[in-house]
Amino acid sequence: MFHSNTNIDILKKDGLVKISNFLNKKQTEDVFSIISKYRPKKAAKKSHFAKNYKNLLYKLLRLNFVNFFENLVIFNLSNSLELKKFSEQHFKKKTHLNMVDGYYNLKDENKDKPIITWHTDQAYSGANFNQIPEFVNPDNYTLKFFIYLTDVYKNNGCMSYIPGSHKITYLIRKGIFERKLDYKPYWSFLQIKEFISDEKNKSYILENLDDESMLNKFLKKLEMLEKNDEKYSFDYSMKSGDAIVFNEGIVHRGSRLMFSDRMVLRFHFRPVI
Repeated sequence: MFHSNTNIDILKKDGLVKISNFLNKKQTEDVFSIISKYRPKKAAKKSHFAKNYKNLLYKLLRLNFVNFFENLVIFNLSNSLELKKFSEQHFKKKTHLNMVDGYYNLKDENKDKPIITWHTDQAYSGANFNQIPEFVNPDNYTLKFFIYLTDVYKNNGCMSYIPGSHKITYLIRKGIFERKLDYKPYWSFLQIKEFISDEKNKSYILENLDDESMLNKFLKKLEMLEKNDEKYSFDYSMKSGDAIVFNEGIVHRGSRLMFSDRMVLRFHFRPVI
């Protein structure tokens, strides 16, 4: 079972843990059938599923029974896999299911076109920073269960990531939230690199890291990305039914899709603050 101390430890250390056979064959086929029916794009209305009983009741009251039972299958999957339990093991506090979605990416043979470039998910990028919004709270991040319904591998839809990078971006968020660091955009890897190049910011991060060498290793990896010299060293292969569970603070990207379409199901959990 994936609810192991080993997986929790890997998640804490690397910011992401890969889990084989997360879904069994029937579960994979059931979810594949539901999402492939709609082939929704990311963030499209049809990509979202019920995240609580209130949402399910609303769909039932609309008398759309097919849609209700499809949502029930997805919702019950979260309960049967005890995703909430795992998220609470990770956060060491109560959590809630914040979002459920599934989407479909079409194959694109453009060799120079990733789905999305290297970035961190939790990064405030607005121009006005007189007030720090709640979501910048460094402890109020999302733990994402990312379930593959199609095979992914190098150059074909895997979510490449830099292990341990969530610890750096956490300290950036923490410093800004506590007003010890001045805000600058830090969404993309180049913005993160520029943010850390400021001596004040760099000193703060070094003072709060358990291992100071981690920052230099991270900066070297960013330089590799900037030179486009990473040679896919951050890629991996996963089968349909496998999953990754990750801290949204890690620096990651969606790789290009050169050989086949990609379909995924996601569950997002956040701590109750």
